[in-house]
Order: sequence, then structure tokens, then C-alpha cells
Amino acid sequence: MRSIPILPLLVFVLLGAVSAAAEVESDSTSLLEQAAQSVPSTTETWSQIQRLYEKARNESATATQNAYEWTREDLGRIGTWEYRIHSATTDDLAFLELELNRLGAERWECFHAEPSAQEGQAPKMLFFLKRPARSFLKHLPLPSLWNLFPGGETEGAPPSPGQD
Repeated sequence: MRSIPILPLLVFVLLGAVSAAAEVESDSTSLLEQAAQSVPSTTETWSQIQRLYEKARNESATATQNAYEWTREDLGRIGTWEYRIHSATTDDLAFLELELNRLGAERWECFHAEPSAQEGQAPKMLFFLKRPARSFLKHLPLPSLWNLFPGGETEGAPPSPGQD
């Protein structure tokens, strides 16, 4: 049996271990560097938080203004009417009935009708229609309307029915 000198073998193993350790160290260093580059700094994170806060604050102000304008418009529609003039030929009474029923389903009410005669054309009728302007707030009880305004739930609101 042939013997292998131990000292060169030991040197070979040790050099391999040192080189492997150096590779692991360089790999771990590059991983740490990559991780450090991908994680934003505290300053960058704080700047991003501030930008997001400002964006949310501006959107909130816009939403509040839009809600205020919508509420004003909706309250202004309470008690008002929309009008429409519809013309139809009187040749086909079944079609005319269907058309008026369709308009009725859209909440239009005919309050006046008159013939409209023009030379050389089929006889027509003009239908004058009206409907209440759509308002969502008119269906709320008055005490609930007070809750739409800041401080309205406590200041000057009339008592709800049944409250003293």
C-alpha cells in the first residue's frame, strides 16, 4: 500500500477550505450590498410617507368639496320639475300607447296634449310632460339632513319625531 504524505494533503484541504470561505464571504457581501440597495433609506421612506399623506389629504379635500357641491345641487332640486315635449304621429294608436307607457315608466306625466298640423305631413300630437326633479335627499327626514353638516347633530337640529 502506498502512503500519501499527510502534510501536502492537509495543505491542499486547508487551501480549498480557505478559498471556499472567501467565496462564501464574497457572496454574502454581495448579497448584503444588494439587500442594502433594494431597501430604501429612512429618508426615502419618510419622503414617500409624506407624499402619500399629502396625496390622501388633497383627495380628501376634493371629495369633501364634491360632496358639498352635490348636496347643494340635490337640495336645490327638491320641489322643482323637469319638463319635456314629445311629438308622436297619431297613425298607430297602439304604438302611441306603448310610447306613453314607456315615458310613464320613466316617471314622466303628461299634463297637456295638442295637435300639431303641418302641411303635407302625417298628423302629429305634441305631448307636454313633467316629472319631479330627482332628489335623493328629499326622502330623508329633516333631522337626518342636519347630520350632513358638521356639528349639525348637536347644534340647532330639531328633535326627531318621538323625542322631547
